[in-house]
Order: sequence, then C-alpha cells, then structure tokens
Amino acid sequence: MATVRTLVRTQAHHSDGPSGMAGTLNRTLKESVSDASFVTGVYGVLDPATGQVAYANCGHDPPLHVRPCGADVLSGRGPVLGVFEEAPFASDTCRLAPGDRLVLYTDGVVECTSASGEEFGLGRLQEVLVASMGLTPSAVVQEVLRATRDFSGQSPCRDDFTLVVLGRSVTG
Repeated sequence: MATVRTLVRTQAHHSDGPSGMAGTLNRTLKESVSDASFVTGVYGVLDPATGQVAYANCGHDPPLHVRPCGADVLSGRGPVLGVFEEAPFASDTCRLAPGDRLVLYTDGVVECTSASGEEFGLGRLQEVLVASMGLTPSAVVQEVLRATRDFSGQSPCRDDFTLVVLGRSVTG
C-alpha cells in the first residue's frame, strides 16, 4: 500500500489523466512486486467547480453515484494493477450535481455475511446510501457501519472494510 501511495503522489502531476495514471501504476507495479501480488483501486480527478469526475477503475468494485433518486453503479472496469504487462485502461466520467455523492468501497463492505451466510450485497448498500442522503459524508459512513453490523451480527466484518464518501456541497 505504501508503494502505491508513493507512486500516486509522485506521478499524479505527470500523468495523462486517470487512464494514463493507471497505466503508469500498472507498469511500475509489474516491475516491482511479486508475480502473486496485485492491486485494485479507483483513481479519480474531481473538478470541484463543475462536479466532473474523471476516473479509471482498476479491477475494483465499481464506484456508486448516489442521488436522491437512487445509487447508480458507475461503468468501466479495467484490469487489476501489476499483473499484465501492457494492460488497457480507460477513463470514464460522471458529473456530481450539488448534493450528490460519490462512494468508493472495498469488497468487504458488500461481502459482509449474516449468520446464515447471506451477503450484505450491493443492493443493501445502495439502499442505505440513498436513505442517508440528508446526512454528512462522515455520518453516512457511520450509518453503513451500523447497517452492516446489524446485518452480520459481527463487529467488524471478516474482510477488509473501507468506505469513502465524497459529497458535493449544495452551497458553493
């Protein structure tokens, strides 16, 4: 993880957008990590003035664009980083209107299981996110934590559990 963070920090200003950054990360990781290692992630660039988000999804669970009317799964999913020599990465875009949210999460959020083995799932995550539209991003994170704990009866869930909620302010 430290290697990826360092690469992002040193290369962000030199890359040609999200797909260019993904390609740079992929090539560097392929050269520097073991054959059994790989990284998933989403790299995005937000224009705060317009709400435009350009992003590249590198084998990660798809980001969610959350609005009062629903939580849409964003398109585009490329290969994981560090496995394939010359992997093709594409950039996609979405526009966050004032009040909208962009949510990134790891598979541990949706794969949290109940005592009977049922997964929390993407649908439940989307329902919690839409129901939490009036809350601050940090309160949304707490609401998802509560919902997954209530569902699973576990604290914490067994897999990695990371959730990032980015909200576009309604007022400038």
